Amino acid sequence: MSQTVLLPVNAGALLMSPTGAELDVHNNVATGVVDVVDARGSLAGWSLRATVTSIEVDGAIVDSCRAVVRPASLQTVYGEPHGLHVDDTSGLLTAGVTTPVAHADAEHGGGTYEATFAIAVKCPDAAYATAVRLSFDIV
Repeated sequence: MSQTVLLPVNAGALLMSPTGAELDVHNNVATGVVDVVDARGSLAGWSLRATVTSIEVDGAIVDSCRAVVRPASLQTVYGEPHGLHVDDTSGLLTAGVTTPVAHADAEHGGGTYEATFAIAVKCPDAAYATAVRLSFDIV
């Protein structure tokens, strides 16, 4: 005798934390971490992006400063470690410009991950940036 039991499965969400950050800049470099959780169960892949929202020098927003986001690593906390990539970013970003940080290929990416990155800031007239604000999104 056999019995079939059907159970509904509710897929989770694709989340990241934090959704934004204010990072202190030391010697024109700041570092940060974003956690990604893909509990959708679809293995559809994902892409984590960062947007520079402002760069400050001594508390004042300076539009002439530029930033380069340099992803450092993408570590698997729990889940599938294959199909993950740190994106190669280049070019100086101004406020409002979005750049990729990391992604998981389709057929991969289910689990929890930690993306670390560094931001190099360049300001004119030998000014040193003291803070950079970022927002993050994931698709």
